[in-house]
Amino acid sequence: MLENFRENVVREKIDNLILWSALKHTESNSIVRSMHVWLILVPVAARIMAKFETPLYIPIADKTYILDISLPFTWSIFFFSALFFTIGNILFIFFSPKIIKENDNYRDFEQAGKDEGHLEGYFNKVTLGEWKMHLLDLGRQFSPSKPNVQEWFWKGYDTENISRVTARRWCAFSYLLGFSLILYVAAENILWVTRVGVL
Repeated sequence: MLENFRENVVREKIDNLILWSALKHTESNSIVRSMHVWLILVPVAARIMAKFETPLYIPIADKTYILDISLPFTWSIFFFSALFFTIGNILFIFFSPKIIKENDNYRDFEQAGKDEGHLEGYFNKVTLGEWKMHLLDLGRQFSPSKPNVQEWFWKGYDTENISRVTARRWCAFSYLLGFSLILYVAAENILWVTRVGVL
């Protein structure tokens, strides 16, 4: 019983860390965006290299040079890193809420010239129901007032930011695997440099 409680607490804390707004920053990260090149480059290079025997012997004058033209291991790692980033980006594009994709904050919403009419398109069913009840209540007042759009924007934003937990977990896991593979290559290169004594 205590073990299940602890597991649920840990899971809840992790879920609160991987918000859609945080995943949006990862999706738009320049490293993540540039890694897509490896999805194309590696298979093309592998096909070209497969046409040659390895090692390749190149005779120049009276000397023969041996050239290993096999695909570098780090390229394969970059390919899988790019694959995981792409999976994460696809999950983000399909499952992240519209309010998160289109706005970083209320200022973005306001600067885009959006108003309370746009909010309804962002809200889930529960928040939309509360919004409509709020508008009805405002209309019943003796001197009807306008709704506080900023307050309702943040209510919708915060609600949607923690929505679709399973999709958020898979998206975050894909990004984590992509970054882990890049870190692996970086660590491997640092170890090689220190072993060889270049520095």
